[in-house]
Amino acid sequence: CNPCYTSCPTGAVLPFEDINDVPQIDYAKCTGCGICVSRCPGLACFVIDMTYAADKAVIKLPYEMLPLPEKGKTVKCLDRTGEAVAEGEVIAVTEPSKDRTYVVSVVIPKEMADQIRAIKVVC
Repeated sequence: CNPCYTSCPTGAVLPFEDINDVPQIDYAKCTGCGICVSRCPGLACFVIDMTYAADKAVIKLPYEMLPLPEKGKTVKCLDRTGEAVAEGEVIAVTEPSKDRTYVVSVVIPKEMADQIRAIKVVC
């Protein structure tokens, strides 16, 4: 599908040759706003900001579960298999616009940026 392409305000998501293609990104145009994350119906988009700090990155993830994470709280960071591999701090929870997908920004260890793909709220 292409909601990431049609919703990107800067044109960072390039046009699709085929609707089934993996999105291609022009990183020079990407501002990290996360609109693509909230618009992806498959919850497949995420943004990683490697410039946050020397040893920390920020990952912006789609979130549609309850309870909703709260800013300042610690969450479990999960890998692709659902295993907890780190802890992270929630620094922002962006309200959804047209759908019900929140975008949660979590500070994570930079070396884990290629592994973390979901979070679990610890009650």
